[in-house]
Amino acid sequence: MFDSLSWTTAQKKNASQYEPGQRLRFVRQTKHFDRGDTVEVVAFVENGLRVCRPDGIEIDFIPSSAAASFDVGVARELHVAAGDWLLLRANYGKEFVNGERVQVREIQHGRVALVDGRQLPAEFNTFTHGYAVTSHSSQSKTVDDVLLVASSRSFAAVNREQFYVSISRGRERCHVFTDDADLLARRVTDSHERKAAIELQALRDDLAKLGFVRKERPVEKSVSPAKEDFRAVRSMRDRHLMRTTRLSPIQRLAQVAEQVRRWMGEDLEPKEVVAEKVSEKVTPSESVKQTEKVRRSLREKLRQRIEQHRQQSPRHSRGIGH
Repeated sequence: MFDSLSWTTAQKKNASQYEPGQRLRFVRQTKHFDRGDTVEVVAFVENGLRVCRPDGIEIDFIPSSAAASFDVGVARELHVAAGDWLLLRANYGKEFVNGERVQVREIQHGRVALVDGRQLPAEFNTFTHGYAVTSHSSQSKTVDDVLLVASSRSFAAVNREQFYVSISRGRERCHVFTDDADLLARRVTDSHERKAAIELQALRDDLAKLGFVRKERPVEKSVSPAKEDFRAVRSMRDRHLMRTTRLSPIQRLAQVAEQVRRWMGEDLEPKEVVAEKVSEKVTPSESVKQTEKVRRSLREKLRQRIEQHRQQSPRHSRGIGH
């Protein structure tokens, strides 16, 4: 029979994991093997294995190229007699299903004939004795007697739901065998069923009465350093004050005249003239005329001022910007 080693895909890709004498059973068709073929590992080759087919032909095979297409196991001798129950551990076409329990009627010329009239193919050797099955495999089945084995080594898989499935298969009797009855009694009260949040509120209230109160973490504002500096240095201003005021040509000229007045240190007549004109409603043509008039007056004042500076210091004249 073929006894699977239950290797993972990573283990099957690593050629150094294999040993001569192991078997590869293909569950999918590949380039050199059909589905259901079983080959034997003979030797190691570069980055792969040398396997032997049932017909004696040896082929070099790289396990990492088709790790999902085969299962790794070892060959074991299984004694089978009429009346034995067998557990199929692989699918074979549509006739035999993985997990199915069958009973042997007789063995003829190396072929196993079943009570239901079917016959196991000669190349199908993936089965074992079917006297005991797991609780998951026993679902929807009913028998007269149930013998439940729950050792302390398997308590990690024991819970209330699993224990109920196991003991509810028996029609008449159920016998439980364990090496730690106290621990098993505690394990079967644990449930793996997920609870809703509202179902946990009662437990939370009971813990609060005992002093186990959850501390609420302070809410931290996630503000970037750039924004923190901006807020610390620059205060918020009114949106209306931040709008740019659009000036007319006369108003801009008044600003220029004020700047010149400050630099020259004296008042100029155009300032008063411009101030009077700002409050009036002028047409575009009048604005242009007033602008030209103010510009000529400013140029005349500047020329006079420069001429006075030259007369006062003829030897060391200096420009306006100095």
